[in-house]
Amino acid sequence: MENYKEKLFQLLEQHLKDKEQADIKKICVMIEDKCITDLNEHYKSIYSLFQDSNYSYMEFKLNLSKRILLLQYRNAIVMRQRAWEGEEEKRFQESLNRVEEQIQKSFKELSETEQIALAFSIAEKTLKFKMQMFVIDEKIAVLSDKISIMSIGTQPIKQIDLLCQVTKEKIASKTVIDLLQKEFFEYIQIRRFQFGGDKNELKKEIKQLKIEKKHQVSLAIRSVVESLVSKGILTQIAPKGNSYKIMNANGECIELPNTMAIKVYDIVKALGFDTSFKRHKKLANTTYEKDYQTPDLDEEKKDYVKDRLKRSAELNINTEKKEFFFDYHDHIL
Repeated sequence: MENYKEKLFQLLEQHLKDKEQADIKKICVMIEDKCITDLNEHYKSIYSLFQDSNYSYMEFKLNLSKRILLLQYRNAIVMRQRAWEGEEEKRFQESLNRVEEQIQKSFKELSETEQIALAFSIAEKTLKFKMQMFVIDEKIAVLSDKISIMSIGTQPIKQIDLLCQVTKEKIASKTVIDLLQKEFFEYIQIRRFQFGGDKNELKKEIKQLKIEKKHQVSLAIRSVVESLVSKGILTQIAPKGNSYKIMNANGECIELPNTMAIKVYDIVKALGFDTSFKRHKKLANTTYEKDYQTPDLDEEKKDYVKDRLKRSAELNINTEKKEFFFDYHDHIL
C-alpha cells in the first residue's frame, strides 16, 4: 500500500521552499491529532488537494484551512454515528437481558433455545422504538430549556454560586457575577437556542412529541406480537379477521387470546416502556379528575394491549431512527 504521507512530503520538496515546506508539514502533523478516520486516506486527500491547488503554497494553504474545517465536520459526523451505535448496542443488550428474564417466567413451556430465539427477536424488533423514545426525550428536554430561557428574557438570574476550585471561596463580586450571567445568557441564546420561536408553538411541539412517544409503545407491542407469530407461538387463525391486523406469513389474521395479551404486556413492561395511561378518577358523584395509572390487574393489562394494537394498526408514522444530534452546530464547534 502506498504511503501518501511520504508521497505528499516528497511532492512538497519538489515544489515549495524549505520554509513553506516546514509550515505545511507543521499543519499536517497538527491535523493528524484531529483525524479519527484512516490516516493514509486522509493524507491521500491532502496529496490530491495539493495537486488541485496547482502546487501553489498560498492556494494550498488556503485550501488546507478549509480542509481542516471539513475534517472537524466529518469528525463530528463520525463521533455522532459512533455515539448512536454505542447507545444502540447498550440498549439492545439491556433489552435482551430484561426480555430473556421475562420470557423464562412467561413461557416456561418453551425450550431454552426457543426462549433465547424469541428474546433475541423481540429485543431486535423493539430496539428502534426504544431509540426513538430516547431521541424524543432529548428533543423535549431541549425545547423545555428553550421555553425556560425565553421566559427569563433578559432578566438577571437571581441565584448563582461561583466557587473557586483552589481556595474554595465563593466569588461575591456583583460585577463578576453579572458579567458571567450575561456571557452565559448570550451563549445559551446564540449557541443552543439560536432559532426564534413562539412559546406556545414550542409547547404544542412538546405535546406532539409526547403523543409520538406513546405511539412508540403501541408499535413496540405490535412488534412483540409479530415476534410471537413468526416464532410459531401465536398460530390461531381468526376466520372473520380482527381490528389488530396481525397476519401470519400466509396473510391470515391471527387471534390474540387474553392470556397471551397479558404475557405481551408483561414483556413490554419488562423492556422499560412507559405503559401508563390517562383516566378520569371519580372524586364525588359528579366530579372527576385526570389521573395516570399503570395497568395492574390482568383485565387491565389485556385491555391495554388490545387497545394499543388497534391504535398501532392505524398508525402511519416514520419509524426510522432519527439523528442522535438534532443539528451539527453545537457538536462540531
